[in-house]
Amino acid sequence: KSRGSQNGNFMKILVTGSSGFIGSHLTTALAEDGHEVIGFDRQDPAEAFGVSRFVKGDVRHKNMVLPALEGIECVIHLAAVHFDYGHTPDDYWDGNENAMRQLLEALRETHIDKFVFYSSVAVYGDRADECSEQTEPTPTSPYGAAKLGAEKLLRQWAQEDPGRRALILRPCAVYGERNVANMN
Repeated sequence: KSRGSQNGNFMKILVTGSSGFIGSHLTTALAEDGHEVIGFDRQDPAEAFGVSRFVKGDVRHKNMVLPALEGIECVIHLAAVHFDYGHTPDDYWDGNENAMRQLLEALRETHIDKFVFYSSVAVYGDRADECSEQTEPTPTSPYGAAKLGAEKLLRQWAQEDPGRRALILRPCAVYGERNVANMN
């Protein structure tokens, strides 16, 4: 169990990309831990997966996000253009950096100050050496560059107000039950 369930600090959390592979697992875990979870995605979920309310929308459009933010205390941002094929470089920029810009504008308007961003190890580029959090990002793909651009926007947002908290996660390939993306 998380610290939230141990000390009774439950939150109302918006998860963007809640209908996806990672989102469906995360929303289930958050709900099981006692948090109220609002899902936000362009696609309807296959089932509830712990979501108490679902809002269909696109994070690239601030006006679609704003209604989902009512009463929210924290946003976990998973929504992204991420598949390895079928996208132009502009698609990656629009679905990642522009989406972050729109989402952060909505947070500024609603005064939400807690944000978790699911970025990617792709910000480090193709490397033969080991990476750590101190490794300088050098993306070699439009996807990695767009994720790094989104990270920079989030850092700027966090620095605008000392009360804001932002966490950036950079996972490697993620797989498991219900994954339909990069793994067979």
